[in-house]
Amino acid sequence: MNTVQKAVSMGRSLRNTFNLKNRQPLAGVALVTRNENEKKVLAEMEDSIREELNVKEVIFHEREDELVEYKAKANFRTLGKELGPLMKKAADIIQSLGQAEIQSLLDGSKLLIEV
Repeated sequence: MNTVQKAVSMGRSLRNTFNLKNRQPLAGVALVTRNENEKKVLAEMEDSIREELNVKEVIFHEREDELVEYKAKANFRTLGKELGPLMKKAADIIQSLGQAEIQSLLDGSKLLIEV
């Protein structure tokens, strides 16, 4: 039930952020979880989620990259101290990282770049 409360709370928070009244029905909500147990619980409580968030459809996704596109940007303050004059070259390499490389970083992997 904690998972369902968290999903509903996040949905309400997004409605408030975008000034969408709770009485205004929406076409759907997309929920992302890689945890099979959470997905199972959310699917079982789909009717409650739909009712609480006033949406017509609940759509499940296993990966957030199906919904968003990540971009990488160098932290000049941190890397500038380490790289000095090579910072510009490193920033260009970091900015050109692909979705797969960025996703692996988000998953906890390390990435080595040469400047």
